This record gives sequence, structure tokens and C-alpha cells, in this order.
Amino acid sequence: MKRCLLLLSLLATLGLLAAAFAAPAPVDYRREIRPILAANCLGCHGADEHKRSANLRLDEPNAAVVPGDILASKLVQRVQSGTMPPKESGHTLTPAQKQLLMRWIGQGAKYEGHWAFVAPASLPPAPSLPLRPNFVGGKGGGEPTPLTPPLFVPRNEGFKRREGAGGRNAGRDANIDSWIAARLAKEKLTLSPEADRWTLARRVALDLTGLPPSPKDAEAFVNDKAPNAYEKFVDSQLASPHFGEKWARVWLDLGRYADSAGYGSDPLRPNLWPWRDWLIAAFNNNKPFDQFTLEMLAGDLLPGATDDQKIATAFHRNTMTNTEGGTDDEEFRMAAVKDRTIVTMQAWMGLTFQCAQCHTHKFDPISKTDFYRTMAIFNQTEDNDRGDEFPTLPVLTAAQREKKQALEKELAELERQRAAEPVGKAPSARFVRVTLPGTAFLMLAEVQALSGSENVARKGKASQSSTDFGGEAARALDGNTSGKFPDNTVTHTKQEKDPWWEVDLGATYPLQSVVVWPRTDAHPGMLANLRVTLYDENRKVVGEQGIPGAILTAKTALLTDSPTAQKLAQKQAELAALKPIALPVLRELPEAKRRVTHALTLANFLQPEEVVTPAGPARFAPPAPKEGGAWNRLSLAKWLVSRENPLTARVQVNRFWAQLFGVGLVETEEDFGTQGALPTHPELLDSLALDFQRDWNVKRLLKTIVMSRTYRQSSKLTPERLARDPKARLLSRYPRRRLDAEGIRDQALLVSGLLSHKLGGPSVYPPQPDGLWKAAFNGERSYPTSTGEDRYRRGLYTFWRRTVPYPSMQTFDAPSREFCTVRRLPTNTPLQALVTLNDPAYLEMAVGLAKRLQTEGGTTPAERARQGLRLALCRPANEAQVAPLVALFESEKAHYVAHPMEAKKLTGTEKEDPELAAWTVVANVLLNLDGVLTKG
Repeated sequence: MKRCLLLLSLLATLGLLAAAFAAPAPVDYRREIRPILAANCLGCHGADEHKRSANLRLDEPNAAVVPGDILASKLVQRVQSGTMPPKESGHTLTPAQKQLLMRWIGQGAKYEGHWAFVAPASLPPAPSLPLRPNFVGGKGGGEPTPLTPPLFVPRNEGFKRREGAGGRNAGRDANIDSWIAARLAKEKLTLSPEADRWTLARRVALDLTGLPPSPKDAEAFVNDKAPNAYEKFVDSQLASPHFGEKWARVWLDLGRYADSAGYGSDPLRPNLWPWRDWLIAAFNNNKPFDQFTLEMLAGDLLPGATDDQKIATAFHRNTMTNTEGGTDDEEFRMAAVKDRTIVTMQAWMGLTFQCAQCHTHKFDPISKTDFYRTMAIFNQTEDNDRGDEFPTLPVLTAAQREKKQALEKELAELERQRAAEPVGKAPSARFVRVTLPGTAFLMLAEVQALSGSENVARKGKASQSSTDFGGEAARALDGNTSGKFPDNTVTHTKQEKDPWWEVDLGATYPLQSVVVWPRTDAHPGMLANLRVTLYDENRKVVGEQGIPGAILTAKTALLTDSPTAQKLAQKQAELAALKPIALPVLRELPEAKRRVTHALTLANFLQPEEVVTPAGPARFAPPAPKEGGAWNRLSLAKWLVSRENPLTARVQVNRFWAQLFGVGLVETEEDFGTQGALPTHPELLDSLALDFQRDWNVKRLLKTIVMSRTYRQSSKLTPERLARDPKARLLSRYPRRRLDAEGIRDQALLVSGLLSHKLGGPSVYPPQPDGLWKAAFNGERSYPTSTGEDRYRRGLYTFWRRTVPYPSMQTFDAPSREFCTVRRLPTNTPLQALVTLNDPAYLEMAVGLAKRLQTEGGTTPAERARQGLRLALCRPANEAQVAPLVALFESEKAHYVAHPMEAKKLTGTEKEDPELAAWTVVANVLLNLDGVLTKG
């Protein structure tokens, strides 16, 4: 029996051998062999030496594979005999896969590096194909005409390239259409005819701004006879302030943005929205992606870092914080640091870096040491899983900033007037005391006592009620006003209540004012209601002044009773009343306090192993930063966007492509490693990546793609295209798909006429079902539903609580944002239809649309039905669609005339309005049309 099995195995092998030798076509290791090994073999025979079986590694040349000798290769013997993969693994190789392995060995068993781990090189010219469907007068269709690359060379005024950013072949256009058409030709397919202008207007507007175009804008584009009409329309959408809102949403998912801290009680964290505003502004201002990267990962480390660049670092303060009693702060601080490491490598490089926390990655060249050396870069920030979110940056709203600038201008003029007043009006004092009534902590950076223009406090000797953290009193007289805690610039006194700090000037001086400088780490409330008291040499009070409100910058206690002083005090009180929010940001530890980082056993912070030094992953990054010195967040960010990094440009281009086409050229946006999908059009991906690296210009990249003939295709399906390109992965047609969660809601608000176009600002609370927060938390349990225009803001401004996300958007696949989400996987469930049909918020939008039809839609039911279709679908109504809507209106009106209380309940109006109720039903149907919920 055993001999019989061996004979059968031999015969099978000989049969496959014959097939292998009969097929001389070269085998592509990266596209054909590596995926077989990765899926079936490398889990036991890969890079992880601790998990490797039989000391055999199959992802590099080895003894089991004899180049050119199929029969001598033990890999073939084991695979053909059925012993490998073992049955318990659940893996099996098909005859075709076995044949591929033998052909590869017979052709020399050439190993090649994973395609994504090799930097994109200069590419050959894009192929030129003889035919393509023509574009006639913007209506689509037409006879085939010659195709020569590039099909479309967009003019990019306003999105200029930065000089010196490109490589040798960087000037060549990506030639999107040529690469797509060449791939289609192999399947005997061509590009579909171009979509009509109404379709393109809606498609472009939704893709670039997240909102459909206004009827006026769409009609203007359709009727524009200029040869560059389409380009002008694209440029208008790129210039829209809503462009930033659309593209910021992608990074809210990547950056795990939420308005709560996560974990069990999920306390509110309503102070991170300035980072969302920064994102919106970054995209609207077309911030180059390399600068975007530097600021988000290391804005605080840039030379002369601005507040705007520091705000950007809140990207990595979106990590969850555990404030529950009994938890170990270090455990959750480490969890946050690991999360920052994982998110950075996944969002920028598309690597599943988390797999290397416990052991060497089984499939990709990432060792456990790589993980912890990279983590060491992020392990040097000051934050520490604290409830106060330290360190923070004081941030004012746009309106507050405008008022602050006006007040500061007035104060400067008043200060000039005050300085000109005679010194004799001021009280004379020897002792200056600063007191903070009713608290136990007093933290100061500097105190100045001004006699005329001279700071006489520097001549004195300081004392205080008590000292903590080594913050001696003399620090407030050292001339350093930076206020960074606790680095020798802050005086910290502590006692049971009413702490004080005092300076003995050594002599009596007429004092016009005392200037107090606070800490500068966004703890403005710590010096609220500060009092300054002056004593003469006999300890008699000769002057006293309070400083109301929160101290943000230097504040002056005025000690004269002149009209100028009174005005100054009034304006300073107004300035103090502009209370900023405290935005959590990243801030690097000083050199003397840098942490030692250890590798960890099974990622357990209680089981440290060897000490590791900061560095990037060894397979990709150089041992030391290109600019010299030690690795830190800034050097890591610079390396991520360097031409030496093989992944960043590819990953970002693929992400933009996926947002426009529904699926990336690499389907697995989150995984560019060996377990990820292969690119459908590798040359196109590399061509776009090289082009993007020239200047990292986001709007230029997006314009290049949407101007392409590939993007402008019709989404109409034919039997031939369905058979040969069923999922549109070859792009023989434009892929029709449903809008995302925010897009569905935003569009309904816009069509109903309710949408607020307000840009930026704090998160809002649109209506949601009652009681969701009450059932889930021990902390904040009331949901303060917004009123006014905040009720109708765009979806990205919705208050996002991690453990109970906004339910209707979660139904449409919005993530909880507890972790980084690279792509949303679409689902189709009955609950989604129930949301858009019955959710009270969507019903309110239907009422809004009904009212709009009554006021804007003409006088007859047919006219109003046509207007409703035009608003909802962004195109003139098809008359075949009008009649059913009119019939529905008439039947519903008759019903509500007979049941007036139902009409009142449906519309939420004070009196019965059967006609409004009937149009509300029609509007509800319009908002649920397939052509409204999808984009084709």
C-alpha cells in the first residue's frame, strides 16, 4: 500500500513536472510565489526564529529549494507528498500552486524582495494604446479615437510644485489612463464611455467636498461651453472651504479622534477639537504632506515652533486615558506610547507593526527589537495618563483671537499713556506680596515691580510661605519669564490655604504696577483671583489690587488710581475673561529626564528585558538620522517623508485613490506587507508615488486623478464588463458605491435646506435616541442635544464618545475610534434602511425638504416633485419618476386630511397640516432613493 502511494505521488509529480516544463513563461516571485509561501508556509518557516519549525526559513534562499533542480528540492517533495502544509494547519496547496512552485524552482528559484519594501524606481514610459472612447461635447459616448499619453494634462495653477523636490524622471506625468487602458487591453476591455456632466458634477463635488453641488453650480457647469469647463469646476471644488472638512474626516479615523478619553467610564474630553480645526485648515491651505507629517508628529520640536505647529501634535494626544481609580498610570501611559508607535507606522507606512510587540513579525521584516526601538522615540514625551491631560496648550477660538488682538492693541496704547504719567501718583512701598486666597498651590514664573520703567524687584530678596518640588522663591526674580514647569523657572509654594510669595525691595520705591508671569503649560486657572498687596517699611498696607480671571500671559496689577489705570484694569479684566481651552499636546522631556526604554516580555510593562535605544525599523531606516544626532520624533518624521522610505508615498497615494474609487490600487490600505493584497496596477501606483514625492502637493495629486479619463467614466454595467471585471478592480467602469456615514447625513441636511455651513469649532450634539448615555456610564450621563444651527452641523463635528458613538453613523460603518481605522469596511444591513427612513433626525430632514418644496418648488404637485428630484439627484427630473411621486403625494394627503393628528405628529408642527405631512412622506422617499444614497 505504501509503495502504491509513493508511486501515485511520483506519477503526480511527473505530471506536474511535464506541465511545468511545457510552460516556459517566467514566474514572477513577488506576484505568484511569495503570496503562496506567505499564506501557507511562513507562519512556521518565516522570519520569527522563536516560532520557526525545523530551522527552515522559506522567505529567503534555503536548503529545501535547489535552484534549477525540481526533483532535488525537498520543498517539492514535502508539498507533493502531502506532509506540508500539515493537515492541522488548515492550509492546502492547489495543483496550480504546486505547478507554479516547480516552475519557479526550474527557472532558477530567484528570490526577490517584497515589492512594497523596494523604493519605487524610475519607470519606463507609459504604454500608448490605439483606441479609447471619445468625449463629445460633454455628453459621453462617441466613436473610438486615437489615444496618446497623457490623455489629460491638467493645468495646476494655484497648486504649484516646489522647486527641487523631484527626481530624475519626476517631470513625467503619471499617465493614469495609459496604465489603466493597457491593463484592460489584456482582458480585451476598454474604458467605459464618459459619464454625463450632471453625473460628473455630483461625483466630483461629493468626492472633493463631501457635499453635492448646488443646483446653480451644477447647471452652470453643464451649460459651460468652454473647453476647460470641467477643469474649472474641479478647481472650484478644490478651492471650497468644505474641501478641508471632507479630507479631515479621513485623518479623524486614522488619528482615532474622539471627544472622550475611552476605557470603562469613558469620561468626556471636549478640548481636542482645535486639532480637528487644524486638520481642516491644513487641507484647505494645501499644506504639503511632508510638512503636514513633520508638524503632526513633531511640531513642538521644529525650530521656533508656532502655536499652530504645537496644536498639530495633538494628533498623538488622541490616545485613550484611563482615569479610573485603582489603575496603574504607568501601564496606561505605556499603552498610549505603544499605540502612537503602531498608529504612526500604519498610517504612514501601511505596516502591521503591532504584530512585533511580543515576537518578531511572522511575515514582514520587523523584529521585536525594531518595535521597541521605534517605541523609544515616542517614549520621551511629558504626558503620563493623567486626568488633567498635562501638558496642554492654551487655545482660543477664532472669535476670541480676534477680540484678544483688539484688546491687546488697546492695552498697548493705554500702557504707553500710563508710562507717560508722573511716577509720584503711585504708592510707595518696600514689600510686595502676591497671595492666592482659598487654594493650596501658588505657581509663578516671574514677578516684576515697576517704578517708572525700572524693575526694582530684581534688587530685592524673595521669600514664600512654603516650598514644594524644590521651587525656591528666588526663581521669580531671575528674569526668566518662560514659565515652563518645573524647570527652574517656576516658584511653587504650598500650605493649607492662602499661599503667598513676597519680595523685600530693600528700600522704598514708588510703584506704578506689579507684573505677574504665570506658568505657560495651559494651567490658567491656577492664578485666578490673584491678589497683589504693597506694604511700607512698617508693614502697613499702602496698595492692593486683584487680578480677576485666568492668567494666560503676563498680567499687570495697577496700583494707581488714575483714569488710565482704571481703563487698563478694565481692559485687562476683559482679556482675562477670554478663557481658552487647554488642548493636550506633545512636549518632549528635557534631556536630564529622558526615560530608559526596555523591550518587554509579551508586551507586559511589568516584565522589562534589555534596554533599547531610539531608532527606526532596521530593515527600512538608517542606523542614525540623516541629519545626525540621536533619533527623536522629528528625525523619524523627516525619514518617513524622505525618498529613501519605500512606503510612505505609495501608502498615501493609495489612500487618496481609495477615497475616490472606493478601493485602493492596493485593496488592503492597512497592510502593505507580505500578507497584504498585491497592487492591481503596480506601475501606476509607483508612477503616482514618484510624482507625489516631487512636492507632496495633495490638491495637485487629487486634481490629476479626477481629471483623468479613468475617473470620468460612466458607472453603467454591461454583461461583458460584469463577466471580466466583476468588482471594477480593473476600472473598466467607474465603481458605483454608497456614500459614507457622514456623507449620507450631510447630503440629507444640505438637500433639506437645514445644513449649517459654519466651519470649525467645538463638537456639537445632534439629536440621537434618548437614554444611550444613561445606560452606559458612571460619569457624564446627560446628552445635551444642540439647538439652533449646531443641530445641523456636518457629521465630522458630531460629539464622538468612544464607547457609544453617534448611533446612526455607527450603523453606516463609522468606527468607535478607540483605535486607528485605516479603512472602513462597508456593510449592508436592514438597520441602515430603518435609520434613513425612521430615525427622528432623518425625519426632521424630510420635514425640512418638504417645506423647501412648498416654498421653492412651484405651485403644482408635479412642479414640486420635479424640484425634489432635481435637489436630491442633482439633475433634471425624469418625467417617468414624477408621476409616481405625485400619486404618492395625493394618496398621503388624502390620508392625513382624514387623520389630522397623525399629520401633526409627523411634522412636529403646532397645528395640523396634511399637505406638509404628505410632502414629508414624498421627501422621505426622495432622501432614500438609491441614486441619492450612492455615488455613480
